Amino acid sequence: MIKNIIMPKVSEVMEVGTVITWLKKEGDWINKGEPVLEIEVEKAVMELESEKEGYLRKILVKEGETVPVGTILAYLSDTLEEEIEEKKIVEEIKEKEETGARKIPLSSMRRTIGERLSKSKQIIPHFYVFVDVDMTEIVDVKSEQDFEIKISFDDFIIRATALALKDFPFINSRFRENEIELLSEINVGFATSLGDEGLVVPVIKSADKKSLKEIARERQSLIERAREGKLNLEDISNGSITVNNVGVFGVSSILAIINPPEVAILTTGTIQEKPVVLNGEIKIRKMMEMTLSSDHRVIDGAYGAKFVMKVKELLESPKLLID
Repeated sequence: MIKNIIMPKVSEVMEVGTVITWLKKEGDWINKGEPVLEIEVEKAVMELESEKEGYLRKILVKEGETVPVGTILAYLSDTLEEEIEEKKIVEEIKEKEETGARKIPLSSMRRTIGERLSKSKQIIPHFYVFVDVDMTEIVDVKSEQDFEIKISFDDFIIRATALALKDFPFINSRFRENEIELLSEINVGFATSLGDEGLVVPVIKSADKKSLKEIARERQSLIERAREGKLNLEDISNGSITVNNVGVFGVSSILAIINPPEVAILTTGTIQEKPVVLNGEIKIRKMMEMTLSSDHRVIDGAYGAKFVMKVKELLESPKLLID
């Protein structure tokens, strides 16, 4: 009996996947549950296990090829003598060869980014809330206090966001067709640039229950794995909200596109010295612009504004973020 190995749909927004490495060769016997190949899905690499047993008779999709969900990747058979439809395979290969034009395809990561965020902007009604945050105390705390490990502004922002989410459950949610699903855990993703290849969003799970130091250690570990291409699907799944610090590039602010199925993304800009009026006097303070992009199907302007002000309050009182 001929059986199919297909490109699975492993997330609700997945549309395509890329074959990275075949772990078996044609003619090998495959046991049920045994890893057959590695695929790249949603910017993470995972092993695909066989749902059936049999001989790996024919590989249809080569390493490096990106195909839609449901595409047959290979055939299994009970014996090496069973016939498969070779003619269909030859015709498909011949058609591709006869096109003649040389094309440079998008990387699977860039394709995923483009498809997901295009759909996000088309479907989700975005609105934006802006606020200036006084980061002077955090800058002083970072320079004066010995944390034993390297603590970045990202770690303060992630922790402040996680703690604020405890009071704003509708931001920690998913929009469904006829309902809003409130999530039980607070998981904060952070945008990580991979240079020309694009970006990935690793997720710190249960971030509201972790100390500043724990967040710093986990964030650095995830960044290293991301740059080595070693993130798995669990590392980038089930985010409550994405934090995107563009300040590291010298940018003041951006209007970010929501990373579905999340309903909000928080962006922060570079910290700059600016004149600020405090108690009737002009002072030079270290200020940062912060922007919340929200899904208006779930979040109203007042709700989003209150959430942003809660994050601002925590960032301007860094002792609340240090255990």
